[in-house]
Amino acid sequence: MEILRLKEVLSQKGFTSKWLSDKLNISPGYISDIVRHKKTPSIETLVQIAEALDVDICDLFKRSKAESGLQIAERMEQDLVELKKLL
Repeated sequence: MEILRLKEVLSQKGFTSKWLSDKLNISPGYISDIVRHKKTPSIETLVQIAEALDVDICDLFKRSKAESGLQIAERMEQDLVELKKLL
């Protein structure tokens, strides 16, 4: 399932996959695989990507049109709690 919108965010910010790979010191092939939904990045990598692009980590994900704003906020809060446990 294609839930990441990294290609869209890169485009909106005016950056390329190559720029991101250089910025994070991650192989261009791995970033390309993430953009093309061939690989799923770790939470740590997602945090690094969000920081490099100066976006909230939630902005990297597509949202279901059926989700209400409250449901999204609750899910994001739960995800952040889990993320803090990992860091």
